[in-house]
Amino acid sequence: MPAPSVQAAQMGDLNALIYDYENPGDILPMHNHDEATAHIVIVAKGSVVILVQNPADGQVASEYHEAGAVIDTFAGFPHGVVGVTAGSRTIHIRKKLSAPANTSAP
Repeated sequence: MPAPSVQAAQMGDLNALIYDYENPGDILPMHNHDEATAHIVIVAKGSVVILVQNPADGQVASEYHEAGAVIDTFAGFPHGVVGVTAGSRTIHIRKKLSAPANTSAP
């Protein structure tokens, strides 16, 4: 299956990747992130299936999401995205998992 097209955007401290799934079945292959690159996925247009693998037992779960969904990905959990409808779009925004050293929690 073809991979979606991708473009990058920087918004201050946030890094985003925008994926366009031209055809149903376009797939962002399974991949993994560490704590520095874990991110949220926003379904901006169309619909997708998110695949998430449990690192403990290797089982892969699939979740269908439509435009407006926000999915939190976690470090150490391999995941992939499959476009369901033509013209689907996801936006992947890297999240900060730790506060700066000079900031204390409330």
